[in-house]
Amino acid sequence: MKTNSMNKKSPSRRYPEAQEKRETPSRVAESAVAAYSVAKPPALGKSPRPSAKRIDGYVVFNEIWQFLVKNDLLPHLKTAIRLTHACFPTLRKIDFEYVIDPEVENNSWIDLAIKVSGTVEEVLAQMNRFDDEMIKQVPIEKGAKICLCLEKFKNAR
Repeated sequence: MKTNSMNKKSPSRRYPEAQEKRETPSRVAESAVAAYSVAKPPALGKSPRPSAKRIDGYVVFNEIWQFLVKNDLLPHLKTAIRLTHACFPTLRKIDFEYVIDPEVENNSWIDLAIKVSGTVEEVLAQMNRFDDEMIKQVPIEKGAKICLCLEKFKNAR
């Protein structure tokens, strides 16, 4: 009887190429792993704080400070702070925020977000007084870069 050579099982052969091509980790990948292992997350509960400066006792972060210096607004912001204290007797808090206009290119300003209390009529009268004094004391092109906004309004009854 003839045996078919196809039915015979031959022992598996090892190919020399398969043994030589063992993957070794690349040095680039090792460097990346090392770089990640060096970086440590901030301590729990502590986030990295940007550098801050003080203007008339208020903390102003670096982004705002750079905007003020670039646009020569520092003396005008000090005027706005002084007027805020003069015009709003129930002033509780002032915060500063750098705002970039999402609709108009290259348009940005500083918001003075204030917390006050009083009736609507009282606060509106105080805001009108603030606006009148800003127009008198700050050049219009500089005053347009410093805006007042009510962060929270609390009616005092």
